[in-house]
Amino acid sequence: MAKKSPAKRIIFPVAILGLMAILGYYALNYTSANAAAGIKPLNESVLQARFAYLSGVHTNLCAIPAFIYGLQNDSYLQGSCCSPMNFTSYVEQVNGLRNYSGISQIPADPYNISASLAKELLGYQNMTLTSAQQATFDNAMNMSSPCCCHCWRWYAFAGQAKYLIVNYNFSASRISAIWGLEDGCGGPLDSQGFNPPAT
Repeated sequence: MAKKSPAKRIIFPVAILGLMAILGYYALNYTSANAAAGIKPLNESVLQARFAYLSGVHTNLCAIPAFIYGLQNDSYLQGSCCSPMNFTSYVEQVNGLRNYSGISQIPADPYNISASLAKELLGYQNMTLTSAQQATFDNAMNMSSPCCCHCWRWYAFAGQAKYLIVNYNFSASRISAIWGLEDGCGGPLDSQGFNPPAT
C-alpha cells in the first residue's frame, strides 16, 4: 500500500481547519446579526435614564408641518406634546420599535425624533400609490390614526406609512401597530385614540 506523501498529510488537516474557521466566522456573524436586530429589550436602567430626561423636555410641539421645516436638521423633537409621558408605555414603545431597527424611516424613540427624519417623512406624503397600496393605506387609517390631531406627526407618519407600504409591502395592521408604538402624545398608549400595538 502506497504511503501518503508528507504534503498530502498536511493539506487535509489544514483544509479541515480552514473550513471550520469559515463556518465559525459565518456562525459568529449570524449570531451578531440576530443580536443587533433589536429583539432583546433594552436594560431598564437605560430606559429610566432616557425617560427621566425626555419627560422633562418639551421641544416636541403639537404644531403644523411648517414648524418642522423651520428647524435645523440636527435639532430634535423631544418629550411629549400633550400629556405627561408614561414610563410603562415608554418601555413598551421603545422595545417594540427595536423590531424595526433596520428601517431608518421608523424612529427608535417616539419621544426623541430628529428634525431631519421628520422632514424626510413629511416628504413622503406625495408618494404615488397603486390602487392596492392606496387600499392598504386607507385600511390603516380606518384601523387607527397617525396621530390624535392633524399636527406635524399626523402628516409625517402618514407619509411614513406610504413609504413602508411601497418599499416594504407593509400591511394595514402592521402600519397601525407601528403608529401605536410611535405615539408621542404622552400618557398610556390607548389614551389618545390609538389602538394598542399588536402583540
